[in-house]
Amino acid sequence: MITDNTALQSAASPEQTAAQQQAKELLRRKSALIMKLTTAGADLEQVIKDNQHEIDEVLLKMLEKRAEAAYNMGEEEEGAVEGLMLLWRRLNAEMQRMQASPAARLLDDVLQAMDPASGLTLQDRQQAAQVLLRKAFNAPGSRPVDIFGVAAALAEGQAVAAEELVDAFVPREQFVQEAEELLKGAIEVQQDLEKGVQSGEVQGHQQEVDQLLKDRRMAIVQLQEILALAKSMRLT
Repeated sequence: MITDNTALQSAASPEQTAAQQQAKELLRRKSALIMKLTTAGADLEQVIKDNQHEIDEVLLKMLEKRAEAAYNMGEEEEGAVEGLMLLWRRLNAEMQRMQASPAARLLDDVLQAMDPASGLTLQDRQQAAQVLLRKAFNAPGSRPVDIFGVAAALAEGQAVAAEELVDAFVPREQFVQEAEELLKGAIEVQQDLEKGVQSGEVQGHQQEVDQLLKDRRMAIVQLQEILALAKSMRLT
């Protein structure tokens, strides 16, 4: 009996056809975004911000495959592979941030504000951190919701602004709890790393190992400073 493959293929259910079209559209959209990201130049951060909803595992996997293809084609000498992997790390960090809790995102913002690499004085960095913390702890979500006010805002087309105000609130107790858990884990890792260096289990270039230990100590100190600020801050 002769089988008509064409007829079998055309007999796909509407659901299968729709799924195939959706898959093709997804790949087309992600490919277009990768092209836009790789050619964004100085506008990269704005492109990432405008397309946050597209940053997911599919995009990262496609970017990873693109980097592998570039490596296999010998493009590493032109910096293509390194550029793609740097972009992958940036997008992966953005995805993790989007998936993180509001308290974790706030902590990330405050850590950036406290980064000595900013060139600001310690006092200025602490003030910037206090502004972020106070804004989050005192956001409208910390007070009873004015249902009629929110309804009026929605009626006037201010839905996005109202949603952003609610999402900005982070309970101080939740922030302190998550920061303390992170600090505890960081201290444990630091202690294990120092023991490994002393016992010889952790090996490497001495200068690189020393810098790693120094960076981790600095991160722990920053976490401790942030916790102290959060606990001592007077809220209105």
